[in-house]
Amino acid sequence: MTTAYNPTMSRRALLRGLGATLTLPWLESLVWAAEGPKAVKAGPPRRFAAVVFANGVVPGRWWAKESAHGLEFSDCLAPLAPHSRDVTFFDNLRLVKNPPYVVPHGTHYANFLSGYPVKKEAVPQLAMTLDQYLARLISRDTVVPALNVGLRFGESATALNGTISWASATTPVMPEVFPARAFDSLFDVTGKLLDRSVLDDVLDQAGSVRRKLSRDDQQKLDEYMASIREVERRIDQATNDQRVPGAWRPTLEKPDMPRPKDGQPQDIPEYMKLMADILVLAFRMDRTRVATLQYNNDGTNGMRCGFIPGVLNEEHHSVSHHSDKPDRIEAHVKTIVYHSRQFAYLLERMKAAPEGDGNLLDNSMALFGTNFISGNTHDTSKLPLLLAGRGGGSVKPGKIIRTDQDDDRAACNLYLSILNRMGVPDKAFGDSTHPIDLG
Repeated sequence: MTTAYNPTMSRRALLRGLGATLTLPWLESLVWAAEGPKAVKAGPPRRFAAVVFANGVVPGRWWAKESAHGLEFSDCLAPLAPHSRDVTFFDNLRLVKNPPYVVPHGTHYANFLSGYPVKKEAVPQLAMTLDQYLARLISRDTVVPALNVGLRFGESATALNGTISWASATTPVMPEVFPARAFDSLFDVTGKLLDRSVLDDVLDQAGSVRRKLSRDDQQKLDEYMASIREVERRIDQATNDQRVPGAWRPTLEKPDMPRPKDGQPQDIPEYMKLMADILVLAFRMDRTRVATLQYNNDGTNGMRCGFIPGVLNEEHHSVSHHSDKPDRIEAHVKTIVYHSRQFAYLLERMKAAPEGDGNLLDNSMALFGTNFISGNTHDTSKLPLLLAGRGGGSVKPGKIIRTDQDDDRAACNLYLSILNRMGVPDKAFGDSTHPIDLG
């Protein structure tokens, strides 16, 4: 018979003793293993970024073919022509195993990086996404576990249409949409110094609290305090930039761009480029090794397309519903070309950053795509998807990978391959059955 535990202190006293932790709402997202995966190689680290635009493409206008000079692209992907030898094109990957493949907005956006069927309950149920999983396992040496940035245009975003990043089944990670705040999260240590004083209070009080807890609760508290000490180590790193003697150091030690102005830029093309610049800067300075960049929200996202020549000033979502009218199809194609041009800009910036024996893109993997193969019909039967970069020599781009058997078509097979190349030796992710050979 188990003896009931009779606490010697009140719940109020316990909360008061640990009250300082309430000022650290980001603690939960920083609970990772004490020992992460070993470095995959000496020299520059590997990085991963997912770059996503919403509302799909036009079937038949998103394709690539192999040639002696690298990949040749359809008009929707034409801006990527200068990077044809740096890209792997995936044909026929699917996100979820079971139909229906025609779904509402949000359903195959929120789960873009997990492949987990969305359960639209009072609290949506999904799964941890690839970026957040990586952040918990490989981010011990960086100040920011994962940089999640995006663009927003005035409307309120929901968890299902506003983010591709989830820290748990019920915890969406909304992207930072203010460039100045994204920049400050990488370089402003003022808040971290304040957090340090809070941690000192927590650590001082924990000893007295621990003596009044049961053995099981002591163990739970010890585990929690271990996570707090890891946060303390990260704060020390952020404020001192201490590295192991002889270890690899980033080639850029100070930001080479000014802090952005407060607020949201009104010039959409410059807004997109600014977020890409911050992502590249974070990678170059090794402030993070995992990032997501969302060019817009899924569905009605407020982004009007009048800044794109030849496109009426309608919302991007409306443009995607072309109803098979030729002139409206061409308008939608122009929006896809524009997003491809923005991704090409990101690749240009990465390739222009020397690192090791190559450049930043050589040591990275950048996933690019959208959730619908047809934005007009919401068809998700396959994902428009490609991967840029060489992953530190572990990826051989310039080719097309086509899959036909359903188990081979899982996007999670690709995500598992990315995990492995980032140094995570897992055998499965989501509904994966095996990694895709990217070599």
